[in-house]
Amino acid sequence: MCARTARRWGTERDSHRLPVRPAPERGAHSGRSRQTPARGKRKEEVDEYDGRLPELAPSSELLRKWRDRTISWERFVRSYRAEMRRPERKYLIPLFAALSKVTTVSIGCYCQDEATCHRAVLRDLLADAGAELA
Repeated sequence: MCARTARRWGTERDSHRLPVRPAPERGAHSGRSRQTPARGKRKEEVDEYDGRLPELAPSSELLRKWRDRTISWERFVRSYRAEMRRPERKYLIPLFAALSKVTTVSIGCYCQDEATCHRAVLRDLLADAGAELA
């Protein structure tokens, strides 16, 4: 995903899966995966993003439940939204929404299908917070 100064958000081409390195015009790139680097690679071999912010990712427990299909997608979405309201995380959405108004920010993860990926939920959270979305 890419929040741009052009004030647009989230078409298929703007949403990306790591380890694809986004183009420089996408601005600062923040990884939000708890798993890094990609399996089988040493951290020194991978230059996927400028900084990691795993607090934007769902908890490991929630991801495990979703991957094991012990919870529905709807339950996952509700739980992830609740996690993002926790005191240690609740500042992140307004922060990235504010940044989207003044600079280009790109956020990536390892999920293959955005339809069942937390980045779709994150996009909605950012839109609700007034982010200027691509």
